[in-house]
Amino acid sequence: MAQEVWEHGAQLELILVTAEGEPMRFIVPGATRKRVMEMVQGFRRAVTDTRIPRPFLPSAQQLYRWLIAPLEEELQDREINDLAFIMRDCR
Repeated sequence: MAQEVWEHGAQLELILVTAEGEPMRFIVPGATRKRVMEMVQGFRRAVTDTRIPRPFLPSAQQLYRWLIAPLEEELQDREINDLAFIMRDCR
């Protein structure tokens, strides 16, 4: 299971937790809470608001680079196919 936690304005940190071994931490340079949340909101609008067509691929690719790519090697090595993201509430 992957868990993401970060303080307001701080770098995104992904924590990969599996049934075996210690949790692994990955800092994602350039990804702050504000930037990630803005990208998520833009992606959500692009895929759900059919009244105003918007391109979703750029935001989908950026979210992939921030949330999946840093874990990709470990996920493949461990043959992990399912992820759960748990966000810490930093209001």
